[in-house]
Amino acid sequence: LESHPRDDEVLLVLARLLVRLRRNEEAIELLVPYVEEHRKALAPRSLLGEAYFHARRYPEATEHLQESMRIRDLMKRQSIPMYTTGHETGYDFRVAVEGQWEEARDQMLLEQIRSGEADSKLVIFSEPGGDAQGAAGQEEHGAAIQPG
Repeated sequence: LESHPRDDEVLLVLARLLVRLRRNEEAIELLVPYVEEHRKALAPRSLLGEAYFHARRYPEATEHLQESMRIRDLMKRQSIPMYTTGHETGYDFRVAVEGQWEEARDQMLLEQIRSGEADSKLVIFSEPGGDAQGAAGQEEHGAAIQPG
């Protein structure tokens, strides 16, 4: 990041790594300035919401997860026609399907905050591939597991 401070991909990879290592406050410090400067950046805002969630800062998590859902919804609705022929219109739905895993994760985290389950013993530690890993290294398929 020091050699490429403006590289968005490097920032996201580092932030994801920090969240995975449960160094949530460091991830928050890294992401907040970026999200403040790029208000409509979906992936960093969603990740910031997850970092706040794991830091047990639920009001901030709710704010950023809800905003990421709003941005994602707006992006879906703004998918525009890519071509038009006499009888059909082709749409670019890549925006609509990109980030489906992140959308499901955001919804799950918000639901855990709303239901009061955010402080349960279940560990959210999942990857886009669908595997979840607990703090002690247990693995199961899904998004939340009971540590052993």
